Amino acid sequence: MDTAGSTRATTKRISIDAPGYGHAAPIPAASSIGPLIASSTIAPFDPGTRRIPDDLNAQVHNVFHRAGVLLNAAAASWDDVIMVNFVISGPVVREVIDRFWVDQFPDASARPARQIVVGILPDKLMVQCTVLAYRPQPASSESRQ
Repeated sequence: MDTAGSTRATTKRISIDAPGYGHAAPIPAASSIGPLIASSTIAPFDPGTRRIPDDLNAQVHNVFHRAGVLLNAAAASWDDVIMVNFVISGPVVREVIDRFWVDQFPDASARPARQIVVGILPDKLMVQCTVLAYRPQPASSESRQ
């Protein structure tokens, strides 16, 4: 029962992990309830490492690549993405994101929503993101490793 006294059906939350992911905190790469998938922060690490490239283009490439790996682990694709939130170190990063964005979503009439916030990022990070997706057919397994 919820606080209003009514009973509601609950859907089990599923932790999603992906190859090459891992957080210092005890959190999954993403989580889903039913068809909804929400990622944790996606950092621009080089694949399979926690190394951050010095080059801005490489960081943006890595964020898009790692988001794609995560979506795949969640049995979803870029076609299922409804929102991407970016935190960037400065305005020049937006121009690089725009190039990758148009490549990833060439149809201007079917792009997901996007938010970009300039913020203070740790170490030499220039970009990080989170992804929200709606997977029409929820995956049946309880957890992805």
